[in-house]
Amino acid sequence: MRNKAFFALLSCAFLALAANVASAQSWKELQTSTDEAALIQAITNVGDAPEDIHNVNVACKRLAVYGTDAAIPALVALLPNEKQNFNARFALEAMPSEAVDAALLKAAKELKGTCLVGVIDTIGVRGKADSFATLKEIAEANDDPAVQRAIYAACGMWYCTVMANFYEIAQSSGFCFTILEDRWDERTKTDTITRVGKLYDVSAVSIPANPGTEISTARKAFLDGVIREQRAERLAAEERAKKIRILQLRAKAARLRKG
Repeated sequence: MRNKAFFALLSCAFLALAANVASAQSWKELQTSTDEAALIQAITNVGDAPEDIHNVNVACKRLAVYGTDAAIPALVALLPNEKQNFNARFALEAMPSEAVDAALLKAAKELKGTCLVGVIDTIGVRGKADSFATLKEIAEANDDPAVQRAIYAACGMWYCTVMANFYEIAQSSGFCFTILEDRWDERTKTDTITRVGKLYDVSAVSIPANPGTEISTARKAFLDGVIREQRAERLAAEERAKKIRILQLRAKAARLRKG
């Protein structure tokens, strides 16, 4: 009897070890995956364990690049989950499809609390001014101060004249920064930022990390300048990459002609 119990415990230990190994292999494979079906599968019916959150985080980063309309339902299904809401929005914000905007507006009518605030922020980032009617409807029906501030902030991103009093209501700011290097710890399931590029305390937000901050028109103007600077740097880098690619192709063509 004791031998059977011992072997049963041993089998459970091996199964647990195999599951951990499979999980480790899973997120490593997701990091380089371009298979949308596999990425969608990775974010479907997941739990809230640290490894689940990490796997979804990795998959959503890939879907931000390779996701199509087929991924929208699975991403939207994560929005009511406070621990997965950000991961889903990260992917949705980057997807160019108009179906994303329709899905976000539908979700905004159904969500509450911090999940709703996050979706409103994403609607603002995507910048579709025709979303104003839906946000106005939500603002009239929802008296949550955080939701109200998020809606004003979202409309402020569009420079909407209807929200000219944005600066009187969205009074908080948060910091943003560029990441040069980070390190993932598989044991603790944490991502540590080891090197920061530039740090800006200029972001207009509805739920600030530091309640002591405030936003002003001057700071907003500075933020606009930062955005223009970052865009110019990105475009210049893309232009340099194109020129280098052209030179490489020309060199390759010259070698082929000589050969």
